[in-house]
Amino acid sequence: MGINYHGFFKDTSGIAEASRLNVLALKSAGIEISFHNYFAERRGIRKDTELHEFNTLESNYDINLFQINLNSLNTFFELNSSDILKNKYNIAYWAWEFKEIPQEILPFLSIFDEIWVPSNFCVDAFANIAQIPVIRFLHPIISSKTNNYTKEELKIPENTFNFLTIFDSISTTERKNPFGTLKAFQNAFGSNKEKVKLIIKTFNLERNEELNKELNQSIADFSNIVLINENYDKPKMDALIQNCDGLISLHRAEGFGLTMAEAMSYGKPVIGTGYSGNTDYMNINNSYLVRYDFTTLKEDCGILKKGYVMSEPDINHATELLKIITENKEECKKIGTRAQKDIEALLSITSIGNQMKLRLLLITKEFLSSIKGEENKEYKNSIFENSILKERVKYLENTLYSKIRKKINKIFKKH
Repeated sequence: MGINYHGFFKDTSGIAEASRLNVLALKSAGIEISFHNYFAERRGIRKDTELHEFNTLESNYDINLFQINLNSLNTFFELNSSDILKNKYNIAYWAWEFKEIPQEILPFLSIFDEIWVPSNFCVDAFANIAQIPVIRFLHPIISSKTNNYTKEELKIPENTFNFLTIFDSISTTERKNPFGTLKAFQNAFGSNKEKVKLIIKTFNLERNEELNKELNQSIADFSNIVLINENYDKPKMDALIQNCDGLISLHRAEGFGLTMAEAMSYGKPVIGTGYSGNTDYMNINNSYLVRYDFTTLKEDCGILKKGYVMSEPDINHATELLKIITENKEECKKIGTRAQKDIEALLSITSIGNQMKLRLLLITKEFLSSIKGEENKEYKNSIFENSILKERVKYLENTLYSKIRKKINKIFKKH
């Protein structure tokens, strides 16, 4: 049994790392992989033509798996032949951070036979709008215990308790909420407590001029905050997490939260907002969950729309947790040990791989080898086309049509 896996396997991004981990899980279960590697460029997604371990350039299997970001789908199918979909069972693997799914995505659902997602939060989001199966497979985690870097090489201070926060500077800053983390740390330790440091690990900061300026201004008077803007490869990133003492993520929304799970796998205490995808593996017994309220996106950002629901982590609670970790190191160590055991049990390569294999076996048996399965697929797609039409009508009623109707009512009311 095998699949054609389409993704960004050579990148240093989160989605690329998630794809590589999924590959390890599938291979551990005996699933063969035909790799199709792509490059995400500024103006599109280019098919890789070089032969390497993540690019076999073959499509020998009946099942396609596409791990492509939602906001890249339009570009992907504009630049790559739709022939790759023909006579295949097509699966999309998507992580998503909001309860709402963008209207732009709806037409793409008709070309996929099912969706795989990394959390129950994502299941709930897609199940609300999809007439196809939505299956949860948590991201598998593998911890590389080898550490070939010194703290000096990693730019980490010696002889201090070092908290770490990680984000990409061209991701949605409002969602990642690095300034919430900054505020909590500054509230907890001020600018002079040199025995506790915050390591801000980001990359692509030079591509976000506004964030670059605001971030540097926010930390200018804090000698206990270290900013690292560098694109580490996977071994160096693993070493960074291993050499720090705790990780904090005051995100407003996450589809899964890979770095939190990775830090837990190394036995590190993790502070994270108690909302969205990370709650599939984080709980009050293995981590420090931050209380939250709800807020919404303040403005449109690409396919993200103003009004999308997010959490608003309680900064005062996060401040308390930061102090608790540094003041109760024995208890903190117990939490980290429990976290490591839970991640090893829940997110192991073998466990996730076997779950994926069972689903692929079912697909092969029920859909690929029966006429009935093909009939079900046609029926499913026709129903979904109707649902898309209904959603578009509803959308029009709530926007342009609604505004026109209100104006007409207002005119008649005057007379």
